[in-house]
Amino acid sequence: MSKQPKHLLLPAEEQGWALWQIRKDGLQRMKNIGDLEKSGPLPKETRIAFPTSSVAIKPMLVQSDDVDVRKGIARLQLEQSNMLSTDAQSWDVYTVGLETSLSAGVVLMQPEPLTPEILVDQSFDMAARFYESGDLDAILCVKEQGSWSLLFYKEAQPFYTETIDSLDSLSSYLRSILIKFSLDNIEFTPEIIRIRDENWLSSNGRLLEQDLKIPVEYEGSRSPVFNGQKELLIIPKEVLEARIKKKGGEKIKLIALVVLCLYVIGFIFVMKQHKQLDNKIEIAQQEAVELEPKWMEYQQDMMKLNELDKVLTNNWPLASFERIVSHIPGRQELRFQTVEIQNETILIKGISPNINLINKLYPQLKKEPYFKEYEWSMLAPVENQKTKLLSFRMEAIKKGGASK
Repeated sequence: MSKQPKHLLLPAEEQGWALWQIRKDGLQRMKNIGDLEKSGPLPKETRIAFPTSSVAIKPMLVQSDDVDVRKGIARLQLEQSNMLSTDAQSWDVYTVGLETSLSAGVVLMQPEPLTPEILVDQSFDMAARFYESGDLDAILCVKEQGSWSLLFYKEAQPFYTETIDSLDSLSSYLRSILIKFSLDNIEFTPEIIRIRDENWLSSNGRLLEQDLKIPVEYEGSRSPVFNGQKELLIIPKEVLEARIKKKGGEKIKLIALVVLCLYVIGFIFVMKQHKQLDNKIEIAQQEAVELEPKWMEYQQDMMKLNELDKVLTNNWPLASFERIVSHIPGRQELRFQTVEIQNETILIKGISPNINLINKLYPQLKKEPYFKEYEWSMLAPVENQKTKLLSFRMEAIKKGGASK
């Protein structure tokens, strides 16, 4: 969605959501929404900010100024960290600091289940981008829908977020995270910790400050900010499917409108021809002959569009792909590198650390009721001498379809 948003939907502190209007002088709170399903449609051009618990963020160093190269490197790092599968679409990367080559990869993990029709026309981001942090390297601790979240800022941009069980475990969380940053060569020296819980700070703030050697202060609730940040492509799968379906419906409506206009124009044209003198009938017949090839082209276009009906539904290939990936082990030690799904054939290529995972996946696919009309075959896995990983290739051909 390329339009500039006019509203922001942010997770509220305790439960539900808060809808804000974007104005020239800042954001104005419009209303609280407890249940999006029952609140009716959102205003047009609303940007939805997922809570911290719904996204996973990985800070990374990317030494390139080319946008495509940066995104390719980011995707590789996310896949190596087991945060992203090779076919995932709900992810993005943004630049945090150009001087330090610091970027942040964002992956949509478990968004709140909502009806796709509510979200299909909206854009998406993450809540951490909408808090003012100043120019210092800072850590902000806020509540989002009843859970505490840590937001790490550098150059006024968030580059890492984490949810915590309670403020009492804040010190151990921060120590482990800062050690991890150091191991990953992420330069981050927090100059301030801001916490939105005055009661807890009065009892524990001084101990936390002495333990971490970082100043701690109370962060009062204040309005979020919006500086025109770009939309992040962290879009729920159901919304992607709904957009494809909607786009297909809009094309059909457009074609129907064009056809109706052609019929109306044709009717007016014929009526005028009947009123003309007999010597113009021959001219009308000649025009009809000239229009005939265009009509044939239109018929051919309609046939091609009808063939696209299957593509414009969710039944294929998304359903087939979902059944395939549902058999991957939970820890994703076995990984797919290629999944090609066509009308009558399925090709899967991947790698595995051992033969047992492959031998477990192959019979599961053969027994899967969804593929009962397919015949499966698998080549003997080949071991890579450097990585010691086994490469495998599985194929399925629809019975009575293309020959092997």
